[in-house]
Amino acid sequence: MNEIGHVHLSPIEVIDRLFECYQTGDLDKVMQLHDSASDISVIGTNKDQFLIGAGDIREEYASDLEQFQKARLKRVNHHVSIVEDTAVCVVSYLVFLEEEQEAAPTPMRLSAVLFRKDGSWRIYHTHLSVALEDAVPEEKTDTAVVL
Repeated sequence: MNEIGHVHLSPIEVIDRLFECYQTGDLDKVMQLHDSASDISVIGTNKDQFLIGAGDIREEYASDLEQFQKARLKRVNHHVSIVEDTAVCVVSYLVFLEEEQEAAPTPMRLSAVLFRKDGSWRIYHTHLSVALEDAVPEEKTDTAVVL
């Protein structure tokens, strides 16, 4: 069992839990989903962020928390590749903002690298970016490839 009380979450379930915890404002649980290594990293292209280390990542997550809690995410598709104890997740989302109910959703993309330690998947790196305005992702069947 990991620190947030979940056993055997798949890599995509870890990513889903990341956003669930973020939307509820539980920054401690958000950070517990990350690996404990000192060089974990986040790239965010909406503000040209390049963050290394839990302290900087937590600080940035905290600054975005209020805005993110006003959003609703819909995971449109994803792909997971697993090789031994490393997983790569590629995910497409549509983000709906509460204050812009009539506006079109914003397409977002996430790529993440996770490592399995002591039986639990941990986030080591994420890259989140806004997709091109007209690049609304197609809904596809969820897939997983184990190599």
